[in-house]
Amino acid sequence: MKVVLFLDNNNGMNFFGKRQSQDIEVRKHLKSIIGDTKLYMDNYSYSLFKDVFPEAITSFNPQDDDYYLVETTLPDWSKVNEYFIYYWNRVYPASNKFDEEKIKSFKEVERIEFAGKSHDKITFVRYQKEV
Repeated sequence: MKVVLFLDNNNGMNFFGKRQSQDIEVRKHLKSIIGDTKLYMDNYSYSLFKDVFPEAITSFNPQDDDYYLVETTLPDWSKVNEYFIYYWNRVYPASNKFDEEKIKSFKEVERIEFAGKSHDKITFVRYQKEV
């Protein structure tokens, strides 16, 4: 499974079940990467992402090559073979943090920076599991 995450400078993921931030340019960038491939997310995420991903699936049965957008509902981390991480390059209040140990066995294969609508700089990093 390919997991999509949004993290602040301290690896914060969300704040008591609510997203830390959002940016339309992130949604557009993600769409340019995955196109019409299946994207799974929970109902909370769908309320924001449906403008760019109206075909997103709000159930939880992603397969190996499917994308899973993580904001509030966490996946089985052991099934992840690729991470797509957007860094806000800011610090936000966070009640849940991403454990960097999860990507220790992954290799960074892509990194780009782009301007968002509400963020001066957003960093996108893709990690693949090392074989």
